[in-house]
Amino acid sequence: MGMGPTLALAAVISAALDTPQGGSRARWLCEAARRVLGVDGVSLALLPRGGGARAVLAATDETAAALEAADDVLGMGPTYQAARSTSGVARTDTDSPAWSGLVTLFSGAPPPTWVLAVPVLNDQVVFGTMLVHAARRESVPATEWVEEIGEAVVLMLTARPFGEWLEPALAAGEPTNQAVGILMVENDTNAGTALAMLRGRAFVAGIRLDEAARIVLDSPHRGRRAPG
Repeated sequence: MGMGPTLALAAVISAALDTPQGGSRARWLCEAARRVLGVDGVSLALLPRGGGARAVLAATDETAAALEAADDVLGMGPTYQAARSTSGVARTDTDSPAWSGLVTLFSGAPPPTWVLAVPVLNDQVVFGTMLVHAARRESVPATEWVEEIGEAVVLMLTARPFGEWLEPALAAGEPTNQAVGILMVENDTNAGTALAMLRGRAFVAGIRLDEAARIVLDSPHRGRRAPG
């Protein structure tokens, strides 16, 4: 069980004061959350608004970044499931061979033993997801406490102007949105199908979604409609 939003906010503020402020504000707050929760890594992602790709705002370590990247390629990992179900989703390293394989490929190490993704609310609306990982199941706190810490992080993050934390993340996702647009034109299809095509290319090639997007953008034939 959790300890309430007030204690969660106090805990994140206290940890943030002891955390060096290198990197982005989102990265700093995720590191503070990692310290509060006592896990090996934390990441925070923003759900797409009005279509397009979601934005990974920060990850505290390479493993957390690889977990987010694997979810983006598959489009059905724990963070996507948590966002759709509005409840926490736990996954072990043996639950999904395809997912585990991508995590290993992207991180260069075996996937963590335990992963928990939770939806994070902001003003009663799902803002995005927080993902935590740990080598041992007993190291992962109760789902409700992770949710409360995630909401405290979002509260502190959104207290600052959007330009300080949102615009850089959206800019990082722009190549993926552009590549989806190109595939829509080339294949005379909708955005959902085009994104699925891009994910398929990334999965087959064993690369991250943004890398597959850049290949599309760099193609000399981009934007040409397929014959027939």
